[in-house]
Amino acid sequence: MYTHLGLRLCFRVGLYGMKVGPLPRVLRSVKWPYRTSWIHCSSGWRKDEELENWRTNLVSWYTEGLAQQAAKERAAREEMDNTLPKFRYRESLLPRQFRLLELYRRVEEIAHPHEDYTLEGTLYVASMDDKTINYKAISYVWGDSAETESIYIDGSVKKITKNCASALRRLLLTAPAVRVWVDSICINQGNDVVALTERGQQVAVMDEIYGSALEVSISLGEGNAATRAMFRSLRNICTALVNLEQASTSEDISLKLGEYVNVVQEETPELELLDFTLRDMPWFSRAWVLQEVAVAKIATIQCGEDVMNFHDLAAVLNFTAYIPRSQLSVRMLGLAQFMQYHWGISIAIQAIAAGEDVDQRQFSLQNIVLSALGRLNATRPEDRIFSLYGLL
Repeated sequence: MYTHLGLRLCFRVGLYGMKVGPLPRVLRSVKWPYRTSWIHCSSGWRKDEELENWRTNLVSWYTEGLAQQAAKERAAREEMDNTLPKFRYRESLLPRQFRLLELYRRVEEIAHPHEDYTLEGTLYVASMDDKTINYKAISYVWGDSAETESIYIDGSVKKITKNCASALRRLLLTAPAVRVWVDSICINQGNDVVALTERGQQVAVMDEIYGSALEVSISLGEGNAATRAMFRSLRNICTALVNLEQASTSEDISLKLGEYVNVVQEETPELELLDFTLRDMPWFSRAWVLQEVAVAKIATIQCGEDVMNFHDLAAVLNFTAYIPRSQLSVRMLGLAQFMQYHWGISIAIQAIAAGEDVDQRQFSLQNIVLSALGRLNATRPEDRIFSLYGLL
């Protein structure tokens, strides 16, 4: 306690109130209220500089401590990498088989920030005909193959890209263990005959793998200030869109449509930046995403702390259906067209599943696939064809 001007001020908050993790002498950060002490002097009120300096020094000490702890953990993992054998696939897959990764979080790391989780799990073979298996599938961009991290599988070590590691760690935020399918681990990526044969077999069931998953988790990375602003604007528009679609009477529809148009116009500055933000994300130009999203039961976009249903995102970005073209900038029209490929193919797939004739629909599956083929990219040239295999 601290007494100033007759007031008893409590310091049992802030850094003193941080949670302590299961490891000894390791502090774990939580959010705390920021309080500033003021002193009355001849010139008026001023900040208590002594308290401010104390706070700054304490935060600096805490940050350095976390950095040192993280460095020790990285060194320990590097040492383990040198002692463990390199990962090898134990068996070849039959045509209707696929692998699943049982990923779990270490007990001693439960209180760690997710960026520090050690990736560890076991790999086993499952059958596409077993409909009782529950798992999630990851849709992501591999990224730079030179920037890698380690995952420990069945007592061995395997290198994966940083993008893959980030996507896996995000899944562990919601549960201490998760069953997941991710291509770079669950498919043999070697160049020998066995690996090439396996990849061909897996392409044939790729639509089933993504279509049978409880959820397809779309990983866009850790996010930044631009993406946070983007998702904030999208949520505002999504709320207005839901209100519009729930309107029943003509007067209510007219009112909600006006509110929707106003929200879109208010968010136009952010949405125009959204055009560049999305186009800068390699995921949106990746060939495989057409199939991965189109056949998904649920597709969820994850970008840092922001989470959004993909179909909500695509529906929100189809705002031109409700707003006259004259009220939209050229950039906004381009953005709507950009998202139309992703949204339209899912609509076409759903129509086919419902037994509808899509030949006369606005979003013909054939037209979308052929149009998108020239716009999307893949790591291997042949993947531009393989990525559409399950849609044809």
